[in-house]
Amino acid sequence: MQAVLDFFRHLPKKVCISCGVEMDEQSDCYVNQCHECTPDVYYPRRPIAG
Repeated sequence: MQAVLDFFRHLPKKVCISCGVEMDEQSDCYVNQCHECTPDVYYPRRPIAG
């Protein structure tokens, strides 16, 4: 059986799914796009009056 630390040491580098640049996030992180490829999302503090 493989040691847990060996498993995590040998995970492949994480790359952005859009541009392919290598990312600094851990391989088990949920983020899959780099900061440049991630769209900016605006969340208003209050509902927008219509």
